[in-house]
Amino acid sequence: MKSKKYLLLPCLVLLLIGCYEPDTPTLEEVQGIVEQSCTDGVLSGGEVEVDCGGPCPPCATCADGSLNQGETFIDCGGPCPPCPGCADGIQNQGEEGIDCGGPCPPC
Repeated sequence: MKSKKYLLLPCLVLLLIGCYEPDTPTLEEVQGIVEQSCTDGVLSGGEVEVDCGGPCPPCATCADGSLNQGETFIDCGGPCPPCPGCADGIQNQGEEGIDCGGPCPPC
């Protein structure tokens, strides 16, 4: 009777090993998760901000040369620093004085 027990145990072990499937996702599954996370409206999958950065497309910034996040002009206004103008109280954009000369009315 002992010999039958010893034969049954290795068969049972082999059966259990053959049925075991690890929970590790495949590369395709991981890539699908990353792609899906870039459009889910949730900060996930290594993103820097919601649905951008990390494995997703770059996040919009105020220095990316694009009108892409509610700016008034490229990289200024809206969520970015104010756009240069002739009434901004700053000598910029080639003005000769504060808000005068250059592209603004003469000083």
